[in-house]
Amino acid sequence: MRTRSIPLAAKLITAAIAFSSSIANPASSIAQNRVYFTLNNGITIGPALRSDIDTIKKEAAMNSSAGAGAKVIVEADDDLRRVYFHRIQITDGNNERWTIARPQVKIELPNKDRAADTRRSQPITAFAESPQPFEFSDLGRRYYRFSDGKIAVQGITEIAPSYVRVEGLQGAEGDFAWDMRLSLNAIPPETLRAILLRNADPTKARSYLDIVELYETAKRYTEAREMLVYAMQKFPELESNRSSLKRYDQLAADQLFTIADIAKRKAGQHAFAKRVLDSFDYDLLSLETKLKVERQKELAAEEKSELDTVMQWIRE
Repeated sequence: MRTRSIPLAAKLITAAIAFSSSIANPASSIAQNRVYFTLNNGITIGPALRSDIDTIKKEAAMNSSAGAGAKVIVEADDDLRRVYFHRIQITDGNNERWTIARPQVKIELPNKDRAADTRRSQPITAFAESPQPFEFSDLGRRYYRFSDGKIAVQGITEIAPSYVRVEGLQGAEGDFAWDMRLSLNAIPPETLRAILLRNADPTKARSYLDIVELYETAKRYTEAREMLVYAMQKFPELESNRSSLKRYDQLAADQLFTIADIAKRKAGQHAFAKRVLDSFDYDLLSLETKLKVERQKELAAEEKSELDTVMQWIRE
């Protein structure tokens, strides 16, 4: 397994250099770094690479005169999707609201060495009908069966916190140039874990810490905790990371608390919010979070009672 990870000290130095560069030359800095954008409505987009364009119409882009327009549209590409918005959405006076994201771990799988050569392989651009995919194996490979009986081989070549890169591999029935992206959530958790562990270097603790960081950055705190426990059992020298277990417990609890709060306040799903609040493991919570959970349970019960009373009045 090859990983692209950067030690903490190097990350701090990189961030400092990027920040100083952004002051001297903002346009150059943002074009070379992944950033978070904060829109006027409070939505955060990123981390993504930025491009400034004048139109999102392909016809206009092919027109040689299209380049004369003002580039007021921002394209944010996070490798999974492209988001477009007007530059005014991140403009506050003469300043733009964006921050440079810290470098993220990317795990490369050996499948990358078997990816079909795009210059020699048959490209896949569209389907006449949906093919039938098989599940990914722990090697990160799967088959696609087409209606005419042909089979294409796919393999995961790169895993990052925001996406999984899947490419066509060299196969017995011919090579297909097929490059696509999936969300981490598109792969069952147990399958993703098996793939990551199968491709980890069993002799290097750093290889397992990269998986922990991947899960943490993807905000999958429970899985980050489980992987850290596994790594600590395998490498006793990682015992110094034990304090992170409590931090992951708290982050996971805060995440559930936010889900319950949104369900109750914005969706009116009091029963679902109560189930989420009841699922908390109190042994893992800080005192502050325990008090918040108890208060939210009381509020949910009161609001549910008021709602039942109103519905009773309507029926009468």
